[in-house]
Amino acid sequence: MKLSKRILAALLSVCMLASSGSMQAEAYDKMSSDSEKVKSRTEQELLEDRMEESLQDGRTEVRVPESRTEQEPERTAEQSQTQEWETGVLNFIMQESEQIQVPGVQNVVAGLGAEGEVVTQAWLQYKNTVTGQEFTTEAAGIAENMVRFSMEYNREEQKGLYELTGITWKTDRKSCRVLMSETDMRIVYGVNQAVETEPDEVLLNQELLEQVEANVVTLDENGRASSRNTMERALDNAQAGSGLSLHSMTRGAKKMVIVLDPGHDSTHSGAGYNGLKEENLVLKIAQYCKTELQKYSGVTVYMTRETVSCANGGKSVDAATCNARRVEFAAGKKANVYVSFHLNASASSSANGIGVYYPNSNYRPAIGTEGKGLATEIYRKLAALGLATWAGGILIRNSQDNSRYPDGSLADYLAIIRRSKLAGFPAVLIEHAFISNTGDVNKFLNSDAKLKKLGVADAQGIAAYYGLSLKSDGGDDSGDEEREGEIPEISYVQSRNSSKLRVRWEDIPEADFYRVYRSTSENGSYSEIAQVTGTSYDNSSLKAGKKYYYKLCAVYADETESELSEPVSGKTLAQPTLTKVISKTNEQINLTWTSVKDAKKYEIYRSESEEEGYEKIATLKAGQTTYMDREVEAHQTYLYKVRVRGGEQNGFSSFSNIYSGWAVKKTKVLSVTAKGKGALRITWKRNPKAYAYRIQRSTSQNRGYKTVATVKSKNTTSYTDRNLKSGQRYYYKIQVLNRVNRKTGYSGYCKPVAGTAK
Repeated sequence: MKLSKRILAALLSVCMLASSGSMQAEAYDKMSSDSEKVKSRTEQELLEDRMEESLQDGRTEVRVPESRTEQEPERTAEQSQTQEWETGVLNFIMQESEQIQVPGVQNVVAGLGAEGEVVTQAWLQYKNTVTGQEFTTEAAGIAENMVRFSMEYNREEQKGLYELTGITWKTDRKSCRVLMSETDMRIVYGVNQAVETEPDEVLLNQELLEQVEANVVTLDENGRASSRNTMERALDNAQAGSGLSLHSMTRGAKKMVIVLDPGHDSTHSGAGYNGLKEENLVLKIAQYCKTELQKYSGVTVYMTRETVSCANGGKSVDAATCNARRVEFAAGKKANVYVSFHLNASASSSANGIGVYYPNSNYRPAIGTEGKGLATEIYRKLAALGLATWAGGILIRNSQDNSRYPDGSLADYLAIIRRSKLAGFPAVLIEHAFISNTGDVNKFLNSDAKLKKLGVADAQGIAAYYGLSLKSDGGDDSGDEEREGEIPEISYVQSRNSSKLRVRWEDIPEADFYRVYRSTSENGSYSEIAQVTGTSYDNSSLKAGKKYYYKLCAVYADETESELSEPVSGKTLAQPTLTKVISKTNEQINLTWTSVKDAKKYEIYRSESEEEGYEKIATLKAGQTTYMDREVEAHQTYLYKVRVRGGEQNGFSSFSNIYSGWAVKKTKVLSVTAKGKGALRITWKRNPKAYAYRIQRSTSQNRGYKTVATVKSKNTTSYTDRNLKSGQRYYYKIQVLNRVNRKTGYSGYCKPVAGTAK
């Protein structure tokens, strides 16, 4: 299993071991005092909420209440092994940070041995790969078979690249060890030094989460690991003690209560990237959403916070308690639906796009169905703004530790979704965009106008799913508003081929049809080009590479028209031209094409015949105009074509011209024999598809070859090399040439064969 996947799985456990708060501190000190107890809410709920908080933030950093100083090697791993050590089981291992700045602390968490085993002592071995110095540090905390190590760095001379080399530990019955060199993992971190990581790993990638097993242990109020039955009882008690009733909403109902939850706050902060803070941005999005929702009849909107401050106790409560109180607030308002606002983040700057979590279908399946429908509508409205799709767009997240609902079915992982279901109403959690991605920030997050679009889209998704009606002009909630004059908004203008642009816009339900206008300059004269009843229009017969501007207006049944929308431009992407498809060896074909302005990517397609259709075999970044196809068979003809991609909303070009090509087989030198004084005759195996043969010679078997002749006849299979030095041994090798589309390709060289001149 890849290290990145192990880290992802281990993240769930480190949130339990390394979260801030007295509960974890007492769990670590459990060895020294079993009598110490923590007075808190159900530990199962607190721990899962903490795990949720760290994952929603997109961070692997979790605050730890205590740390240990990096030790000079008081004893080596060998010195501490005074008895027979057996190879142990490493369930997972995770480091808190990939890079430490002095002064700083590195925390490492590991799960050791079989379930039910109790570790009594543990040591971590690691080394500075720059200086070669080796270290051993004793566990800073132990809870059952889970251990935490902490290394403190306070001095500049401690800088360097550190690598974990092994773990040794003891139980009541045995002593075990694991050497990292014997696993498939290499775990390194830098102190005042950067560490390269995998660039495309996405922290909350659902597909990865489903591939790994997360062995999560939860603690009861005494700091002991909870059993599955304990977890089930905790869920049962949470529901039984709440006194809450079902408030799930029927679509099309006259009245409903919507609770909006801007995630995090100034005390329980979210992700921070690009000079922005998640808790500030999602508050604005939620406020815009509330303003838009208040335009609809029969809707009462509450927010879990109206300012950046925590509304549930501030520093006196942890994030898990704060989140629990938010759902309790919604239940107290008899909420019909709960919508939580967040922004995603990742260590990979390339991760981007929208994802909406909804409840699974267990326990109360109607809530799961309602949540999925709502998530789908919200996703559609946000995607129409141009946001990319992350993790499939809508997704569920099941419990990672086998937690159960009261009926025994698998619970949801996200605490606000799980708690809301227990309270009787659906909740969705919207990850609007990646605050860690500069593209998402620049397009959707760095101005109030852009945040307003997100909030309005959220509201429109909620309204669309529940069939809400706008208020009348007089403010009477009993009637629908006549949307006379509402201005449509163009979502994007996208290239569909090198002569076609697609214009797409948001639907206005009351509109009868739309008038589409076009210009070749933003402030120039616009001419009507179409009347459309749908929400998109394909404008054909355009000039490749030329920019066009579009506006539209909505026309209503009473023949009134809205004002024209803001102009949005688009440019058709020019068609690339395949210029060369040639054989490079008997196993490779090289393609070359022209560069296209505004290209972000090039897509290469291949077919073995026109009838079989084309398959995409590669996608290359802009700037690359050659490709080597290595998955070919010699003498098999392949057809190729290329097209340009312009980014998420910029579409694609027409396909290039089709070029055929095939890789030519190598030949074989049959003999090199003397042919009179100073001459050698070379004969080779005939290739029926050859265009020519290139003959090279050297006095050394492995170097120094030069072309001595090119025989342009596929039927000629011999050549006499003259004027050679008597008594000298010569080596010959031959390359086969082919000719396709007036371009010359070639095979690899055959093995050299030697002969001595007389």
